[in-house]
Amino acid sequence: MLFSFSHFLSLDMLLKNQIIENMPNELSTEDVIERIVFIQKIEQGIADVQQNNVVNEGKIDYLIDKWSKLH
Repeated sequence: MLFSFSHFLSLDMLLKNQIIENMPNELSTEDVIERIVFIQKIEQGIADVQQNNVVNEGKIDYLIDKWSKLH
């Protein structure tokens, strides 16, 4: 299924809002940093998809098979 750019924007905002809303009232600095990194990884994944910077499943299977034969 293909998604439109606007779908990713709304998904991005929805994920951020859910992450923020589900945060406990008290967080350590490590917890905040972990959540920021998580959000950045989601954003990078969305950007990669928008730029078609992805690898299809067949290519991944090929690479795993090739790597496993080397080791």
